[in-house]
Amino acid sequence: MAKILIWMSPEPGHILPTLKIARDLQMRGHSVIYHTCLALHQQLRNLGFECHPLLEPTDEALSPNGLFSTTQSSKNWYQALVTRFNNDRVLAYSAISDDITAAAIATDADLVLIDSLMNYLYGIKVDCSIKPEISVGFIQTNLPFIIFGKNMARSPRLLQRADRTIILCPKEFEIDDFKIESGCYAEASIYLDRSETYFPWEWLVPNRQLIYCSFGSQCSLYTEAIDLFRSLLAVAKRMPDYQFIISAGPYFHDLDAIIASFPNCKAFANIPQTSLLARAAAMISQGGLGSIKECLYFGVPMLVIPFVNDQPLNAARVRHHGLGISLSPGNVTVEGLHSEINRLLKDREISSRVKRMREIFQAREKGQFGVTMCEEILVHRRARSL
Repeated sequence: MAKILIWMSPEPGHILPTLKIARDLQMRGHSVIYHTCLALHQQLRNLGFECHPLLEPTDEALSPNGLFSTTQSSKNWYQALVTRFNNDRVLAYSAISDDITAAAIATDADLVLIDSLMNYLYGIKVDCSIKPEISVGFIQTNLPFIIFGKNMARSPRLLQRADRTIILCPKEFEIDDFKIESGCYAEASIYLDRSETYFPWEWLVPNRQLIYCSFGSQCSLYTEAIDLFRSLLAVAKRMPDYQFIISAGPYFHDLDAIIASFPNCKAFANIPQTSLLARAAAMISQGGLGSIKECLYFGVPMLVIPFVNDQPLNAARVRHHGLGISLSPGNVTVEGLHSEINRLLKDREISSRVKRMREIFQAREKGQFGVTMCEEILVHRRARSL
């Protein structure tokens, strides 16, 4: 059996989608080692994985609760790293590459899986010339989007290694202009067990529809988020027969005093998202692929309010497949939000399409395609450094 080292950008949106594949690899008899910040080691060890320390001393940039936190962003970690290298980003990213290579050698890894987006954006890689028998693969937790004015799906760098890139999303959710023809589309790889996060389940009223809102692990970067949360509170006041849950991240304290007067709404800094989605009638999200995949796995229609990066294109994917509605964050009003939530809840076409996509996602999840792809990379020993 093989030793497999995983390096992903140190944030929940990049690490969480890999946990299912990592666990499946262990069930096949492989050893999985996460190369990541010390702040995340204990939680990963609690989940049964080995860990190897990443570059030091940058770990103070993440809290010990970072793995399941919506208050953390990898932006803090990268900024701390760049500062360490006198604000020389090229040198900092080169140091990450050297560090991954050193970790692969130190752990005697047979296969190294690294974050595809970080390879694409910053050229982070594994130098196999030092130990040519190491196989290298890539994990892509996002679908292609427009970067630097170019379609990522047509990138020569990505296409050159497409057969070694495990895309953590069923291909049925993609749209034609961004489909990677030779790409290895796997399952959604949803990590269902988030039991570490507290939630007062007794507050939920049986048979009352739940509307859930979260703007993801990068919530702290969106200045519009607090106003959108306040608009949602105004909507909740108009919909007393529904229950609303807001995962507010760092904005929790801003809402705490206001929300006390709302009997049908609660806000939390962090919540067990997958457990809530299993009960939700609709979700309002920023359009991160992780949340979208979880909604589709549980059959939850979406209202997407995209901010940056891949989110606008993910919102377009949701619209294209008829799985929900999208709004621009700059154009959201209380009236408009109220109207669109009601439309989402009542639209039978959206409900029907979401159910069909749920069947696809749940069937793909049972197939363990990602593990099979990892083993194929090992067999073929595709140890090229890109």
